[in-house]
Amino acid sequence: MLIDMGRPSGEHDPFEAASGADRERRVAAALPDCVALLDRERRCLWVNRAPPGLAIELGARLDDVLPPLARAEAIAAIDRAFTTGEATELELELEFERETRRHRTRICPCSRAGEAPTALLVMADVTAERRAEEAIRAGEARFRSFLDRIPDYVLELDDQRRILYTNRYHPNGTGPDQVLGVPIEELAVPEKRAEVRELLEHLFATGQDVAWLSGSTVDPGQYRVRARLLPGPPARALVVATDGAEQRAIAERLDVSEQRLERAIAGGNLAVWERDLDAGVTTANGPLAEDLGIGLTDASWLERVHPDDHARAVEALAQALRGEDTVFEVELRARSRSTGQWRSVLSRARRMQRTHGGPVLVGTTTDITALREAEAARRELDRKLETAQRLESVGLLAGGVAHDFNNLMAVILLTADAAQRSPDPAGISCALADITAAASRAAELTKQLLAFSRRLDVAKESVDVVGLVDDTLALARRTLSSRVEVRVVRPDAPAFVLGDRGQLEQVLMNLCLNARDAMPRGGVLSLRTEIDTDVVRITVADTGTGIEANHLDHIFEPFFTTKPRAQGSGLGLAVAHGIVQQHEGEIRVHSDLGVGTEMVVVLPRVMTSPSPAAPEVEATTGHGTILLAEDEPSLRRVAERLLTQAGYRVVAVEDGLDAVVAFERAPHEFDLVLLDVMMPRLDGVRASERIRGLRADVPILFSTGYSAGSVDGPMAAGMRVLPKPYRAAQLLEAVRAAMGQRAARVE
Repeated sequence: MLIDMGRPSGEHDPFEAASGADRERRVAAALPDCVALLDRERRCLWVNRAPPGLAIELGARLDDVLPPLARAEAIAAIDRAFTTGEATELELELEFERETRRHRTRICPCSRAGEAPTALLVMADVTAERRAEEAIRAGEARFRSFLDRIPDYVLELDDQRRILYTNRYHPNGTGPDQVLGVPIEELAVPEKRAEVRELLEHLFATGQDVAWLSGSTVDPGQYRVRARLLPGPPARALVVATDGAEQRAIAERLDVSEQRLERAIAGGNLAVWERDLDAGVTTANGPLAEDLGIGLTDASWLERVHPDDHARAVEALAQALRGEDTVFEVELRARSRSTGQWRSVLSRARRMQRTHGGPVLVGTTTDITALREAEAARRELDRKLETAQRLESVGLLAGGVAHDFNNLMAVILLTADAAQRSPDPAGISCALADITAAASRAAELTKQLLAFSRRLDVAKESVDVVGLVDDTLALARRTLSSRVEVRVVRPDAPAFVLGDRGQLEQVLMNLCLNARDAMPRGGVLSLRTEIDTDVVRITVADTGTGIEANHLDHIFEPFFTTKPRAQGSGLGLAVAHGIVQQHEGEIRVHSDLGVGTEMVVVLPRVMTSPSPAAPEVEATTGHGTILLAEDEPSLRRVAERLLTQAGYRVVAVEDGLDAVVAFERAPHEFDLVLLDVMMPRLDGVRASERIRGLRADVPILFSTGYSAGSVDGPMAAGMRVLPKPYRAAQLLEAVRAAMGQRAARVE
């Protein structure tokens, strides 16, 4: 039965007019929990309210409304209440709106005298309480997990200095029995125990934090210990013990790492520096920083920079200071403080924002002097290799060129003899035309050979690849035996690359000669030109012996060759490889033994076609006096005759010394000086210097059978050069241009 809680004396009882059972039900109805009366069949006789998730109502059997998992426990508890009079408390789970609710349930006998036995069921929803408990347990577990991972010892003490909790135990086997409940000073070495006890007593008495250093009886560690009071009663203290040996080990590892870094900086010849962009102060370390003065004021540092690099250094630093770029990189030369010599250095840095403070520029400076010197030495070696290979290639071509040149000279001589014997003017005119054609072919042959063998830097221009291949083949055919078949595949569209025509011609010539040597018994030499989107591929293929796989990685190395010593120097492919690299291209090689080899030259494609040749200028007439110096008598006579016929007065001499003597006699008489470059006694360049010393404004025109690039000396820059062989119109146009006269057409 429900218990009457009673009321104060004299207070009005609101249930006084009601029966006892009614009053009990009214009290139960006011409770927030579910209260129900059950009979032996577990039917509901009365209920104040059904809990969420349980459809209990009057007359319903509890067996029918409880979920299976909770039903067995509830039935057993109700049966005990009727049979033994025992009260049972259990926790049942009910599903409500897809959520599991937990209910603390109490079942006990509840009977009145003279009435049928009943059982009282009380269910309280404790879901929120259980969730709070689980959250607390999870939080405690996370906290203990954090503590377990802390390398320090974390302990809790009571006011008697006894250990209530520790986050970890030493791996030597020490457990809770040896630690928990033990005063902490007993774990300290004997000579420290009194000090520890006094410090902790002071902590509990005053609340002031304390700290001490002590060894331990648990392990050989040396600990730095700190202690402070925890808030609220009862009085407790938090103690953290840090192993000083581990800290010393960390410090030692840090010191070793710093020493390793210092050795790396010194060994790599580096300077590591940081510039505070707000304060304008640079700090640096490393031998290179000291030698170059990095870390000095900006003015002092810039004084050490090479004058030619000064503006670039100032601009790069200014950009970094303005924040225009997060990355700073500049290469320059700076004077060494130890040797006084210039050193090439490369500085790289990045603009960064410090966590606490303003922006900084953090970077390194590397001494690349040796690298630049090695690159210069390699360029010089490449130049020498190219020169040596040109000589080798020209020697191979000499026999074929001499054969063709002799044929042309035979045509000229025979035709000249025929003209001298012919009484017919028409026959003479025809013979002269044949002589002119043969001489033109001879001049073109000489020009190709000269262009092939000249030594020039890369002067890039648009080159027609199809014409390049054809011209190279015209030269290469003279070195090929009749047993070598030549096949050419040309592209459907024009193919242009940017480069030096003479050097590219040399590359193809080297590949052709290499292919020829691979076919001693004859075969097929193929040249195929293909166009891709942005590259042009020139494939030189042969059906020769092929290259062994272990040789493929070495074929571009200087002096590497598999040919007999008398047949090659091993320079051809090395020079070709260097030239193609200068043209930003590559050479790809594929070879099969006994099948042949393909060398593919890949060059960047351009869309601009070569500039058209200037049209030939017709013969002109002029006036004035020309001093002509030419050591070849026949050429001197012809040039003098042509100039005289064109209206000029000509003073002809045989070398540079005679030209200077003639000019000294009447320096203001001459309107132009025409000098051959290569002459005995005094060459044309030195003669021009002496003539200009007598009269600085006299026009001078040079004539040479070598390339224009071969003319050197103090006067080489800006010289007017007439290349040999030349036609009459070319001679007269060059003279007219040098004298600044307006050409008059010859009728």
